[in-house]
Amino acid sequence: MVANKYQTGFDQPILVAMYLDKKLSGITAVQTLSHLDRRTDSKDKTYILDFVNDPALILQAFSTYYEDAHIETESDLDLVTKQVDKLDAAGIYSRADVEQFWDKWVAPGARQSSYDSLLAVPVDRFKRR
Repeated sequence: MVANKYQTGFDQPILVAMYLDKKLSGITAVQTLSHLDRRTDSKDKTYILDFVNDPALILQAFSTYYEDAHIETESDLDLVTKQVDKLDAAGIYSRADVEQFWDKWVAPGARQSSYDSLLAVPVDRFKRR
C-alpha cells in the first residue's frame, strides 16, 4: 500500500515492490513510484502491483518528466491470488493461523506486538522444511 512517507522524500534503497491501492496522478505518481528506483547492491528489478490506476495515465505523468518513460508490463491482478495459492499449497500456515492473525490485526487499538508472535509459528514451520 502506498503510505504518505513514500510521497514525501522517504529514502529506502532496498524497496523493491509497491502495491498500489489508491489513485495517483501527476507529480504525486512520479514522486511515489520513483522511490522504487533507488540503487543498492543486489537490487536489479522493481515491481509495482497496481490495483486502481490506469496505466496510460501513469505513463502520461512520467512522460512529462522522462522522455523515455515506458511501462514494461501491465499489472497482473491475478498475481496475488496465484501467490496465495502457492503459499496455501506449501502448508506453512493453517486457516486457523490466518484467522487468529486477522482477529488481532483488526482489534481496536491493535499493536504490532500483539500479533508478532503469531507470525513466528509459520516462520518456524518454514524453517523446519
